[in-house]
Amino acid sequence: MTAQTKQVPSLEDLIPGGETYRYTQNLYGLQWWGDECIKPGIDTLYSVQPATGKETVLTTREQVNQVLEEKKAGRLPHFYSVSFPWADKSQMLLTLGGKYLTYDFRTNQIIHTRTLKEGAANQDYCTANGNVAYTIANNLYVNDQAVTDEPEGIVCGQSVHRNEFGIRKGTFWSPQGNLLAFYRMDERMVTQYPLVDITTRIAELNQVRYPMAGMTSHLVTVGIYNPTTGKSIYLDAGDPTDRYFTNISWSPDEKSIYLIELNRDQNHAKLISYDATTGAQKEVLYEETHPST
Repeated sequence: MTAQTKQVPSLEDLIPGGETYRYTQNLYGLQWWGDECIKPGIDTLYSVQPATGKETVLTTREQVNQVLEEKKAGRLPHFYSVSFPWADKSQMLLTLGGKYLTYDFRTNQIIHTRTLKEGAANQDYCTANGNVAYTIANNLYVNDQAVTDEPEGIVCGQSVHRNEFGIRKGTFWSPQGNLLAFYRMDERMVTQYPLVDITTRIAELNQVRYPMAGMTSHLVTVGIYNPTTGKSIYLDAGDPTDRYFTNISWSPDEKSIYLIELNRDQNHAKLISYDATTGAQKEVLYEETHPST
């Protein structure tokens, strides 16, 4: 940061194991707030000017916890888990005990609080409007509203296809947060496989549904939930048997949603756009085939 001349880093500088690579131990949790770097610590939060390296104290844990305790919102253990999603606001996002709090570090006050239901998992916070998507057991929720009501064997709002093809989550907010795309996975036809949980004092047996090679796989569909109307639609992608859906993304105007469809042999992929209001297919944007898997 303090270098006076600009240099283009080489692969040896950037890749662990490179001859000139250096691991910076004192910059854990470094992130951007607009054009300023944020350097968190246990008790102090710093802003760093990239051009000069000058550090400025934004706030302290003592100051934040004083406000949190007055509002009975818990205590902040450190600043490493704090995020700065709003480049144009002096606000940071705190996650404490099932709550999301928007905190203004200039005025030292809580701007907004969102409390989730007990047991909330797979949380997905929308920075555009403060809504939170999450799951309880196998069903999907937004804030305190249940989006789905499915029986055991049908999973909503979680990653699908065994986390393959780059899939790491099951919910996808649109740019302005007006719509939420989500996975729905019907795995009732998949054979259950026993796993032993050894984290408990007495080992317990857990049944998971795992499609062995060549056996029946789960069926995945993609839904779109509208928090304003409380209603959902599903993309008209046809029969989901032996098909994978990945790389879900939105158009900037939220009118279209895109995804890549892949067959089970993994030799035919299509990038397709769908109407986000009706779920109807609009067009195939790109298609690729290969003679082998």
